[in-house]
Amino acid sequence: MRFIVLNGHAIYSAWLLIASSLNLAIWLKTKLPLSNEGWATVLSLIVLTIGIVAYWILENFIFPSQMAYTWSPWFVWFVGLIGILSKHWQLLKDKGINQLFVLAILILCVILFSVRIILFVVRYEKLEIPTGSYPIGL
Repeated sequence: MRFIVLNGHAIYSAWLLIASSLNLAIWLKTKLPLSNEGWATVLSLIVLTIGIVAYWILENFIFPSQMAYTWSPWFVWFVGLIGILSKHWQLLKDKGINQLFVLAILILCVILFSVRIILFVVRYEKLEIPTGSYPIGL
């Protein structure tokens, strides 16, 4: 039950991060007198990147045993970033700066998720992650 509840909240908060950064871009486009509309998108992508990296630090170093089985945010970010790339594929072919930034964030997510898997396996082998038969660390 804990797995379902934690991953359900994690899915919601991961999607909330994506939606908030999109809303930030929309708000910046309408409210700020930017000469180039791409800057609003760059700022929102920076916020998204900071949120993803902060989440990775929290789940791997601050709360590793509490968030050991929380995997769903990564899949939400993969789907969201791949959706952005697929919708604007022509801009990626034209080497649009925002699409290259989204591609870089996606590559960063893959790297961070891979490191997360390695850390999980190492901690699981050392019995630092709680299981049903070994509930230490909670």
